[in-house]
Amino acid sequence: MVGYGNQTMQKTVRGYYSMFIKMLSPEFVARRISTMWNVMFKNNGRAHVVSFDHAKRCAVTRYEGVLTGSPAFWLFQQGAGLGVLEMTRLKNLHVALESGGGNSGEASFLATWA
Repeated sequence: MVGYGNQTMQKTVRGYYSMFIKMLSPEFVARRISTMWNVMFKNNGRAHVVSFDHAKRCAVTRYEGVLTGSPAFWLFQQGAGLGVLEMTRLKNLHVALESGGGNSGEASFLATWA
C-alpha cells in the first residue's frame, strides 16, 4: 500500500508540476501539503507540517479529523508523502508513522533524509 501511495502521488503531479517541484525547496513543497490535502481529500480533516528542520534532516506531518482512517489509508498516506518528497532534491528518504494511525482519524509521520 505504501508503494501504491508513492506511485499515485508521483503520477498525480508528474509532467508540468514535477518540473516546478524539483526547482522549489523541499521545505516549500512539504509546507504545501495542506493545500494538496484539501484538493485531494476535501472535507476529510486536515494535514499540516508541524516541523521541518533542514539541519536535523527531518520533518513531521500531522493529520487530524480524518473520517476515513484505517490501516490501509495510513499506509497509502505514508507512501504519498514519500512520493512527494522523492520529487524534491532530498536523498535517502524514509517516512514512518510516528503516532496514531490504525482506525483513528489522527496520525503523525516522521520523514528523515540524508
